[in-house]
Amino acid sequence: DTKRAQRTMKEKFIQAASTAKELLAICQLKMSTDNTVLEAEAYYLFLQGQALIENEKTAENEKIFKEALRCMIKANELYTLLSNCLLYTSPSPRDLSTSRMPSSA
Repeated sequence: DTKRAQRTMKEKFIQAASTAKELLAICQLKMSTDNTVLEAEAYYLFLQGQALIENEKTAENEKIFKEALRCMIKANELYTLLSNCLLYTSPSPRDLSTSRMPSSA
């Protein structure tokens, strides 16, 4: 039953990585913002790395594991870049002088 669960998890990550790759392609074609493209790329790389790691559990292939590690490191770098971008582009709470709540009048 454990092998069956591993196979199912592997299949889910493979499907998720495939869908994330399609999302990345759409973002690149639709002239999305740079941050959106970076986020889609990071998401794809993370899921691709996870799919490769799940595959590694059954394949025992060092080359696959190294590629998974490369994907995860690149995804981490992109997420770090994105978080730094968001720090400098998000409005500060003190910059919001009016309430976001709709008026009751």
